[in-house]
Amino acid sequence: MNWSGVFVLLLTAFLPLVSWAAEPVHTLRWATNASPGGWTLHVTGLDAPQLAALRGVNWDPTEWQKLLIVHVESKDRLGAIGLPAMLGTYCVAEKTIEFAPQFPLEPGLSYVASFNLARLPGGASGRFISTTFEVPRRNQSPSTVVTQIYPTARVLPENLLKFYVHFSAPMNRGHIYDYIHLRDANGKAVELPFLEIDEELWNPAMTRLTLFIDPGRIKRGVTPLEEIGPALEQGKSYALEID
Repeated sequence: MNWSGVFVLLLTAFLPLVSWAAEPVHTLRWATNASPGGWTLHVTGLDAPQLAALRGVNWDPTEWQKLLIVHVESKDRLGAIGLPAMLGTYCVAEKTIEFAPQFPLEPGLSYVASFNLARLPGGASGRFISTTFEVPRRNQSPSTVVTQIYPTARVLPENLLKFYVHFSAPMNRGHIYDYIHLRDANGKAVELPFLEIDEELWNPAMTRLTLFIDPGRIKRGVTPLEEIGPALEQGKSYALEID
């Protein structure tokens, strides 16, 4: 009797009875887009019935956060307690769940996304998956520089009225006086040297800024000059510093 033949026949007979159910593989993946947040979180691995059930729910953001939540990672364990969830919008696409943050993700920060399978409609598993994502840091090299400041002379009159600052590319309007300083020879900032105009004096191309020395720091007999003194004093050296 050929025992090897019997073994082959028995093995063949039992093979159809053996089967394996592959468990779905769920993934959390961030992708760039043109939204205000700049990134969208995609959850993959859900089957068609689960996606259909999610399209039928009427959840508010709090309910969605029980299924999929994103928050900023804290390096301090105590600091991580009670961290609020990120705000954003949830939607169910053709094959994925998507979360779009309401505000841009900040370069250098880490974001933790957690997906709780037990919160799926009809879900019974207590398993959840999590991933940490860090937005790449921006290139810190300035793309725009100051190309020229007028007047260009190294010796200026004490009653100088204004500076013209030229940039290599268009700038943004707003809060310019937070970034411009007039310093004396010791590096000390001169107090309120410029006339701070809300409208800001830019040319139409936003490449030239006009800075007026506060007239009250020039004209004799007015309060700023009497109380604070002149912005520029004869015989002293100054530096105009632009952050």
